[in-house]
Amino acid sequence: CVGMRRRVPQVEKVIAAANRQQARTLYLTDRTAGALSTATWTIPCSVRGAEPFDRYSAVLSLLHFISVKNVTLDNCEITGSSKMGLLLDRCSGRVENCRISGAAEAGLRSNEANGLAITGNTITDCANGGIWVHRWREGEDGTIVSGNRVERIGARYGGTGQFGNGINVFRAHGVMVSNNRIADCAFSAIRSNSGVDGIRAAPYP
Repeated sequence: CVGMRRRVPQVEKVIAAANRQQARTLYLTDRTAGALSTATWTIPCSVRGAEPFDRYSAVLSLLHFISVKNVTLDNCEITGSSKMGLLLDRCSGRVENCRISGAAEAGLRSNEANGLAITGNTITDCANGGIWVHRWREGEDGTIVSGNRVERIGARYGGTGQFGNGINVFRAHGVMVSNNRIADCAFSAIRSNSGVDGIRAAPYP
């Protein structure tokens, strides 16, 4: 039995039903939640950065690449995702000339990149962000974000600017942002939070 801290009442009912069948149960939770006395075993797990523990129990994007070297997406169309449009975890390579629209979160998100180029894409009508370049901890990233067109970006989750940006750089150092055309965003065109040492923004010609 895998439990998530936000669903403890439901998990307890499942474990109780398992106990009635004399089944042994394993309860997985994050380190801020206590053990369940009804479970046979409890294992507290670390979270990834500030993300909620149970975020990784469901599909995160329409396309999701993990630890792929030299990934290449060229001239693809990604539309109508109920989460992210495209998610890249610990990837290198390039995403270019793609069209991403209608994502319920960000159009394109990169986590912990290692030599990634995001160029010449069109990202429109996404509910929470256009392009996100994030890291779990501050560090060198080196992603190039250039020549993209980002338009009509909302802030469905609200907040004071962490959502609703055309391009959002978080904890990623050495990111180059240049020659992008960004319009009609709920908050900033380009937001950098702890994205130091090398971020450069240049106007669209």
